[in-house]
Amino acid sequence: YNCLAFHYNLGEEVVPTYIDMENNASFRKEVLVNVGGFNPLIFYGEGAELTYRIFNRYGGHDQFVYHPHAVVYHDYANHWKKLIRKNWTGAKSQVVLETMYPDFWKFITSYHPLPQGPIPHYKNFKERIQLALLRRLARITRALGVFWFRKIKAA
Repeated sequence: YNCLAFHYNLGEEVVPTYIDMENNASFRKEVLVNVGGFNPLIFYGEGAELTYRIFNRYGGHDQFVYHPHAVVYHDYANHWKKLIRKNWTGAKSQVVLETMYPDFWKFITSYHPLPQGPIPHYKNFKERIQLALLRRLARITRALGVFWFRKIKAA
């Protein structure tokens, strides 16, 4: 399932990006303190939300970077149920962040589109088909979740 997490590998170059891997990010202490640290109300996307608040306070779009040599080993999902749950939770957080910051997604997409590469060829045919179907199921889950949580918010 880790090969479905394209946002974990943005290539071999240092590139500006929002913080998406909170477990492998560094901040100056005074910056983190001045913006109030991580928001305890955000469970999924907390690094992106923190990036947004730091940027709004200090500017510096290019000050947040992905570095290909900073490596962390992390399982994106170890079961299809966890993959679906992550996408449902992500949908809920997306709606919360849209409510808190109406221009949040415009800020996030100002960096780069997330890579959407093919399923790795080292997988056998059956595994590649399964992973491709899971990727589609995850996207559908996310879209349905966003629709659902927006509908609840509007009610």
